[in-house]
Amino acid sequence: MHILFDPDTDKLVLKCANLQETDRLRDLFGIEDTSIDGCIAITMENFLKSGQNQLINVENRDVGELAPLVHIQSPLMGSARFNPGRNFICEKLGVGSVEFSAQRHALNGNGFIHRLLETANLAERLEIYDELQRYIAMDTFRLFSEFNWLKADCLCLDIHLPMLLRYFDYQLKDAKIIFLFRDPRDWMVSVYHFYRHLYLDLDNEALHTHHPGLFRPDGDDLDNFLKLLIDGEFFHQFATGFYVFPSVRDLLEDRIAYSHHRNVFFVDYEKARLDPVPLYSDFAKWIAGTVELPAQISQADLVQAGELGSFQQQTGGQLSEGDSEKVQNIGGWVRKGVPGDWKTHFSPEIKRYFKIQTGTLMVDAGYEDDMDW
Repeated sequence: MHILFDPDTDKLVLKCANLQETDRLRDLFGIEDTSIDGCIAITMENFLKSGQNQLINVENRDVGELAPLVHIQSPLMGSARFNPGRNFICEKLGVGSVEFSAQRHALNGNGFIHRLLETANLAERLEIYDELQRYIAMDTFRLFSEFNWLKADCLCLDIHLPMLLRYFDYQLKDAKIIFLFRDPRDWMVSVYHFYRHLYLDLDNEALHTHHPGLFRPDGDDLDNFLKLLIDGEFFHQFATGFYVFPSVRDLLEDRIAYSHHRNVFFVDYEKARLDPVPLYSDFAKWIAGTVELPAQISQADLVQAGELGSFQQQTGGQLSEGDSEKVQNIGGWVRKGVPGDWKTHFSPEIKRYFKIQTGTLMVDAGYEDDMDW
């Protein structure tokens, strides 16, 4: 089961793995109706007071007793490749999972920052954004303390923000962090197609307001947009938050600096696609803190975890990898799902500019053997 906290309704949304689990939870809480996707919405009060509830420990525990696990998922890094299998492995190991807007939650918890962002103009917001990210990272443990009613020895908190690992240096003494990563060149292409779709096809008002003329129907906009991403100068303001994508140099420096940190597990998109079984095996061992595969996880479980993140599963069989050049919303935003797509998008000028801005970092991070790419 995956738990989503909806701050708009102050309800918990229980996302069930299958129909049997939906029926079981519906019986536990006496709920008659569920949404079309099998989710169950319940108030926090009703969730806590249910005498039959076996999912929680009503006696609140000290947050120190709850092993914190943070999953940082920068938008469009390809979370759908890993998350279904992650949830499956975590459930087998008794790890609870909560997904919600950490940015909005942190802002609501600090009236000063909230008022500052509401009154600041765009230039001022960009200036204070770095401090906002540091605040959200420092606020992580408070967020865990608010979910210490979960009956789980370990709790995974999903953060869907383009944050850097360096902001979490303090937390890494006590918490484990999963960091989703992808070849930055492919990530840039995904970001381009997604925001171009929002801008031209869905006519997103905020994008038109803050980025007039950024995307063009004739497609003569790719190089300019990719340069914004390379330099960390593309931002998106929406109804419930505001974020700036980090520069590619910052992303790669974090990837290299924390690559051997015992409390950081990098999920490489490419491995999740091409060779998921070893990835999930390493993940299960890392979560459990064991050298051998935990007894709760079988080889068949590892295979199933990998299959859950396949492109066919993501799209419900409606698309195969490489079928679509356009972004589509099929159980989530998808397009091609194929690594290396940057090769059809990078012009000689963008290749040159990327190399100037990042130096040897692509080689140092293991994405290239030399600078001749």
